[in-house]
Amino acid sequence: MTKPLVSLLCVILFAGLPGSQPFRPDEPSRGRRAPETREFVMKLKEELALTREQEEELRAIKAELERIGIEAKATLATARLDLLEMLRETEVNRSEIEAMVKDMEKIRTELELKKIDALLKARDVFSSQQLEIFRRFELPMFRLSPRKRARMLHH
Repeated sequence: MTKPLVSLLCVILFAGLPGSQPFRPDEPSRGRRAPETREFVMKLKEELALTREQEEELRAIKAELERIGIEAKATLATARLDLLEMLRETEVNRSEIEAMVKDMEKIRTELELKKIDALLKARDVFSSQQLEIFRRFELPMFRLSPRKRARMLHH
């Protein structure tokens, strides 16, 4: 999968369809999307001419990923608290701390793999014509020089 395609799929899943909020597992909610992103998503949706079924499939993929992200965020927050408690103890057990840090990293890695799975599922929702339209879009948050964009689109 090319970088522009991955980026565009990220916008659809993480910025969402109109009326949804972005999902950021490691950041507190920031409320509404920036107007530039909102306009981009509306224009993208219009250009892709998504069917109702495609919109529903994308929403379902996004909802599942949000559930997974919420669970991971809660688990990581609890683990951070546990880690802080362990570090405050007079007798610090380094092997327990290392195990905790490795467990936390495993959760982050699993979350990243779930994001990739969601992106692959989202890609399968689009027709080949929609994927071509998709590849032509310039992402507002990933602005590139025309030369770099052309290089990425042709690799």
